[in-house]
This record gives sequence, structure tokens and C-alpha cells, in this order.
Amino acid sequence: EMGAMAKNMLALLGQGAKATTSQVNSLKDLREQAAMQQQTDSVSLQFSNERNTTACVLFVHNDGENLSNQLLFEIALFNFSHFMIKDFDLRLLPSFDGNNSVLLTSGFEGMSEAEWYFEMLSANSDIKSFLDKNGIRVICITQTNLDILGSTLTIQDYLDWNTQR
Repeated sequence: EMGAMAKNMLALLGQGAKATTSQVNSLKDLREQAAMQQQTDSVSLQFSNERNTTACVLFVHNDGENLSNQLLFEIALFNFSHFMIKDFDLRLLPSFDGNNSVLLTSGFEGMSEAEWYFEMLSANSDIKSFLDKNGIRVICITQTNLDILGSTLTIQDYLDWNTQR
């Protein structure tokens, strides 16, 4: 019985070796496909018009850490005083694209909700004057389009694309 078991183990090992060889080849193929796909992506990397997907509001500035912390405080206070039941995720992205710092506010179910939030911000004179005084741009963007930013496309590319549609 030990002999039969050993033979089965050898057979399984043999199958494993064959599988490994074909796996290595398929991995190589996958890598080549991925490299080709990446080239295609960088040529045709485009923003999506889809609006019914999770969205974010970006607060963009290039004034460094002090402003980022003050901005975080102001927006957290605004959110807390206006949205008792809705919880937004606030995250500081200090060197977002080399030039800009970003406060990312996420948790919006779609672009219309993000735009509604932007309207509420704009209607609040304290927040509006704080943003204006510090040159902070507010940008509504879907998560899909945000994921594209920073790879090859910049915030300015997004703004240009957004005004053209």
C-alpha cells in the first residue's frame, strides 16, 4: 500500500510540475498583456461621464500644512453642524499631484449629492469667505474619475474636460 501511495504522490508531483511550467508561461503572457493594456490605457485614459456612482468633493489649494489643518477643521465643523445623520469621510492628501494639497470629502452616493453639498457650502457665508480668501477650489468628482487623477492626468485636465462637456 505504501508503494501505491508513493506512486500517487509522484504522479501528483509530476502533474504539479507540468502545471507550474504552463503557469509560468501564462504568467508571462499575462504580464505582456498587462504591459500592452497599460500602453493602451495611457493613450486612451479618459474621464467617465457616469454620474450615478460614488462621488467626492475635493478642496484644492497649494498653501501647505497650516491651511490644510484649518480647512479640515472648518469643513469638519460645517459637516457636523449641518449633517447630524450623514457621516462624511475627510482625508488630507498633502501632496496630491505635486502642486496641490487636497482635502478629500467622500461618502456621496452620486454626483448630484456632491453638487448639492457644494451648493450648501456656497450658501454658507462663513465657509464661502474662508474658501475664497484662501484661494481654495472646490471640485465635485466621481470616485472613478478621481482614481484616474495622479496617474497621468491632473486636476487641471479634469477641470478642462469638465468645462468642455
